[in-house]
Amino acid sequence: MAESELGVLSSQCLDRRIPDKQTLIEEFAAWENGHNKNHANAEWQFTTADARIKLKRLYPALWVLMFRVLVLQALYTLSDDQTEYQLRDRLSFMRFAGLALHDAVPDAKTIWLFREHLTRNGALAKLFRTDYCVLLASEQRRQLL
Repeated sequence: MAESELGVLSSQCLDRRIPDKQTLIEEFAAWENGHNKNHANAEWQFTTADARIKLKRLYPALWVLMFRVLVLQALYTLSDDQTEYQLRDRLSFMRFAGLALHDAVPDAKTIWLFREHLTRNGALAKLFRTDYCVLLASEQRRQLL
């Protein structure tokens, strides 16, 4: 949002050389007052629905990543903070979760929110009862041996 405001400011107010600081302050104040008086709104071109369509290919990968993180957390009885630390520290954890060295690691708050979302929807217990979860756990144990 700030970047678009700066772009508008640059094109409407700062489109020429301003000789001194005082003139700049006065020009900016005049532009700001007019901008606020007109209740200027941003015309967003990218809606949430568009984002879901364009980023659809990422969603399954993120769900799988986060579920694998929860499997690691359950296997090693880790807190959210400990899970974040171990994902950053252990290559075996990163490999199991499907993270490369340069990938961003989910932070403790993200892990907590994901687990809470699944718990609220009643999906967490169902997921941990599935054969897929057992398969993931055995895969992690194999990787450590």
